Amino acid sequence: AAIQEECDTRSRLEETAWNTKKKLESLAVFTYLKGSGALRSKATFTEELLRVEVACDDEVTLESLTQRAERLQSGELHTITVPTLTWTPRTEIDSLERLLSTPIIPTSESTLLPLIKQYGLLDWVTRGHNLCKQQNLERICPYCQQDLPNQIAAELEVLFDTTYTESTNAVASLLNSITSDYNSLIEIQKVISQDLHNIPTLNDYISTLTQLSSKLDQFRILLTTKHDHPSRELDPPYSLAEIFDNIYTTLSQCLEEYRSEERFSRNAET
Repeated sequence: AAIQEECDTRSRLEETAWNTKKKLESLAVFTYLKGSGALRSKATFTEELLRVEVACDDEVTLESLTQRAERLQSGELHTITVPTLTWTPRTEIDSLERLLSTPIIPTSESTLLPLIKQYGLLDWVTRGHNLCKQQNLERICPYCQQDLPNQIAAELEVLFDTTYTESTNAVASLLNSITSDYNSLIEIQKVISQDLHNIPTLNDYISTLTQLSSKLDQFRILLTTKHDHPSRELDPPYSLAEIFDNIYTTLSQCLEEYRSEERFSRNAET
C-alpha cells in the first residue's frame, strides 16, 4: 500500500510538472528551461526539476522570471555593478526636535528686553544685530542707517547673551547638517536612477526615496525658518527618526535588488 501511494504521488507530481511546462511554452521564460532532454517526457522533466537548487534567497515568481527572460531575449541584460548605497546622516535628531519646538529668547537683564518682548520685535532686532556684525556696522542701525545712541548699543550687546548665541549657533549647525543629509540622499537617488533602464524594478525604490527626501526637505525648510525667526515655536509634521529608519530600510532593499540582478546577470552569462 505504501509503495502504491508513493507511485500515485509521483504520478501526480509528474502530471502537475508537465502541465506547468505546457503553460510556460508561450512565455519567454520557456526558452531558458535547462536540459533539452528533460523536455521529452514527464518523468525526465520532473526529475530535472527535483534536481534544481535555489541559489539565492530571493522571492522568485513566474512574473519576475518572465520579465528577466524577456530582457535576455531583447539583449537588454547588462553586467551589473553594485553601487555603494551608504547614507550617513549628520543630523542629531533629539537636538533638532528640541530646538524647533523651543522658542529661543534671551535671558539677559537688558533693559530693552521687556519692550522687545511686548511688541514681538525679537527676531527683527536679531536679524538687524546679525547684519551689523556681518557688515561690520558699529553703532549704526541697519534699517534706518542712523547712529545708535551709546546706551542703546550697549544694551543690545547685553541682550544677546551666551545662552541665546549658543542656541542660535546650534540651529545654524543643524541647518547645515540637514542640508548635507538631504543633498547626499539626492546624490544616491541619482546613482540609482542611472540604472533604471537596466533594472526597471528599482523604480519603486526611487519613488519611495523621492517621498522620503521630500519629507526630509521639510525639516530643512523648518530649520531655515527657525534660523530666521529664533523665537518661533515650530512643530515638525513628521517623525525624523521614522524618516531615517525608512530611508535605511529602502536603501537596504534597493541594495538587495542590485545584488539579485547581479546574480541573475552572472548566471545568465554562464
